[in-house]
Amino acid sequence: NRGIYNFYLPQDVAVDNNPESDYFGRIYVAEATDGADDGGSERADTQKRGIFVYDQELNELNPTTNVGILPANAAELMTDASRQALHRMAINPVNNHVAFCYNVEGASAVWSMDPANLGGDAVNLIEGLAITKATALCFDKEGALYVMDNINTIVKVVSGELTTIIQDGTWGNQDLSLVSDGRGGLWIAQNRWNIDTHSLLTHVNAAGKIDFKVTVDSPEEIKSLFPQDANASYRGQCAYNVAEDVLAFGGNKVVALFKVTYDAETGVPALEKLHVTPTLGSNIDGVAFDYAGDLYVVSASVERFYKFAVPTDENTCIVPAKSSLVITGGTATSVDNVAISVD
Repeated sequence: NRGIYNFYLPQDVAVDNNPESDYFGRIYVAEATDGADDGGSERADTQKRGIFVYDQELNELNPTTNVGILPANAAELMTDASRQALHRMAINPVNNHVAFCYNVEGASAVWSMDPANLGGDAVNLIEGLAITKATALCFDKEGALYVMDNINTIVKVVSGELTTIIQDGTWGNQDLSLVSDGRGGLWIAQNRWNIDTHSLLTHVNAAGKIDFKVTVDSPEEIKSLFPQDANASYRGQCAYNVAEDVLAFGGNKVVALFKVTYDAETGVPALEKLHVTPTLGSNIDGVAFDYAGDLYVVSASVERFYKFAVPTDENTCIVPAKSSLVITGGTATSVDNVAISVD
């Protein structure tokens, strides 16, 4: 314990997985509120809210330790200081900006921060759009923004233009998350104590249709993948490793990893459970994968930030070199890839 992994009320974790990014491998944790004296450590007690940044070796990079970074215009634009103020977070894979939901009635926004100057003014990515309450967000590989609006409507934003993807009553709790499946579709996890009529895990395909969900009416073989010893899906958190088609899902005090296969004809997904973390606490408040497929988790129950190495056949990850560093032509040797061991 190096004393830098305690968080009073973390609300998400995200990793920059773009090898072309100057910030490749950076890890961002959203701490929604200031600490209080009921925290589990001196760090949690005295923490100041904002974004916390770590490098690939898990060193904290914030200018002042234990003080989160907020946009320079936060004082006038983020007057709410509840956990909904930094509710969900995602990184745009095209420009590497860090975005989060300001899930506040009457002033909702999706604030985007430039990683080169996180403390500068943030930009509202949904300014002027007909979005009532931005509850969750994600980006696809082209940088298109997806937002869960007012709990039950998913919209897509490209170049300031909004398109409604789906509106459905299967979602009914503001603690939920969206992730891209890399195929034009989305996975959605939402907070449920029991498996009931509101789906705790849903897949929406590229056509905007629900083709998989976990509800009380699901087949037993699907429901059995989501035990309820403590809760079925508390906080509604998931992540997706597009390269390996692996879904991470937080519930029952753990994060479970599932291999996802899509039917060749219908595209309907099926899940096979691969791994389960040790017990982490009821609140699984953020889940993310890095480029190598390793897993990051934050939990307010135990006020901790975790990293888990996920085994693979080779336990090696090949990362493409940045295009600006590749040497071609002449007699120079071309640099194509860098191999990184993740044993």
